[in-house]
Amino acid sequence: MPVNLSPEAIAARQRYMQAGSLEEQIKTLREYISAIPKHKGTENLLYNLKKRLSKLQFEQDKKLEQVKKGRGAGVTPF
Repeated sequence: MPVNLSPEAIAARQRYMQAGSLEEQIKTLREYISAIPKHKGTENLLYNLKKRLSKLQFEQDKKLEQVKKGRGAGVTPF
């Protein structure tokens, strides 16, 4: 089934593909998802994009946890 994306959705997809950092990818992917028209032809595309967004958010949370934990004042070996 054809997706028939609008020009705004195509531009949002290009911005997502060119995004560099993890935060930028999440932001542009949300914009891309919101620009996609909701109909029978886009159900599979939306499913895949939302799954990808979930993975990116999980990676971001994981990195945030690592930063919060950090490394304590450990003993450095000689």
